[in-house]
Amino acid sequence: MVPKSLVALSLFASLLSGQTVIVDWGKKAITSGKEMALDKPTKVWVRVTNANTFVYNYRVIAVPVRVQYDDIQAFGPLFRPESPATCEQKQIRIREEGESILGAMKVLRKDAAVRSIPWAKSKEIYDEQKIGLRTQELAALEGELMAQCSNFVDSTLKTPDYLKFRNKLAQLADAAAGKIIPSAETVVGPGFGLQIEVIEEFKKDDGESVETAHFSETIEDVSLPVLFLSGGFLLTRIEDRGYARAEVPEGNSISKVLGVSAAGWPRPLGVALLNYSVPGLDPRMRKGNLGVSLALGPTVRFDSGKSDVSNFGLFLGVSLDFWKRLFITPGIHVGQFADFPTGLPRPGIPIPQNFGDLVPLKRWTGRFGVGVTVRARSFSNLFGATKSDSGTAAGDKKPAQGAKPEAPAAEPPKEERRN
Repeated sequence: MVPKSLVALSLFASLLSGQTVIVDWGKKAITSGKEMALDKPTKVWVRVTNANTFVYNYRVIAVPVRVQYDDIQAFGPLFRPESPATCEQKQIRIREEGESILGAMKVLRKDAAVRSIPWAKSKEIYDEQKIGLRTQELAALEGELMAQCSNFVDSTLKTPDYLKFRNKLAQLADAAAGKIIPSAETVVGPGFGLQIEVIEEFKKDDGESVETAHFSETIEDVSLPVLFLSGGFLLTRIEDRGYARAEVPEGNSISKVLGVSAAGWPRPLGVALLNYSVPGLDPRMRKGNLGVSLALGPTVRFDSGKSDVSNFGLFLGVSLDFWKRLFITPGIHVGQFADFPTGLPRPGIPIPQNFGDLVPLKRWTGRFGVGVTVRARSFSNLFGATKSDSGTAAGDKKPAQGAKPEAPAAEPPKEERRN
């Protein structure tokens, strides 16, 4: 006799091992667990997948239901033999339904060989002809034939023509559901472009294929972008100094000393940058929409300033970009600087009599600056196209051949022209 403790232990182990039943909520069906074969009480977990828990709550109920076994019903077919007349009628109904669907398929294919028909239009015809609904009704008739008239299955449902017809219906159902996605696969790397070509073909009943539409486009370069153009303003520490004679009371007289006026930090300038991606570092950072690049480009003053120095300069730095659109660039600004006049090394120094004009000592220097720029397709978008001696701007119109050119406009006075 088996001890009661051993029986209890075995039952506890079976409950621990358990079985799992998976319910796919998207399909509204049990997709796993139907094959259970239990010979003793066992714990069963019912789990629901693909449930929309964003907006719904779900109650899962699992209740054992006793099975009523009836072994006598297995002998039912022996006492209900197939009726040839009934089976022939089912066979005729399947053929009639199939011919009706074939007629609807011809409507779907009408004019498809001579022009390209959009998917939405074909889907509209598919629904109007009720091809999907007719396919379901046909499947029900096929099920009845297979269940009640097994001797008629091979001659009705397994002929080559019927199987081809059934495959076409399955293809149409997938097309209506948007499951058929034409695709291609290749390998492309840095330094290459990608040529894409899509050809639409219609296959006639005789097997001949006719091209109805064609698409072709080439992606010029799939490499990680190396160069980005950007333009904006630069905040520089290079001062814009101006010098003048300042009068300072000294006893009963007035002394003239060197006066200095300066626009110090931060002083804004215009800047256009070429941003080159840093090899090795930049691709990894771009995964987070953050990039690093080496930047250089010219700077330009917005006005003439206090001193007569060059309006142009050079800026070099390291750009940190966000989404390849906004560039923050700390670096070195190299520009011309108006230093103290010769012989007057500091502000407030007395100016000797008969000193002459206060001419600053111009020299080039480098100072810290920060650029804030935005991405541009070309620098012409930033500063506009300008005329040159050898050509015309992009917006200028050339006179038609044989037409008399217009007289040039009068040149503005030189004092009004600015760089």
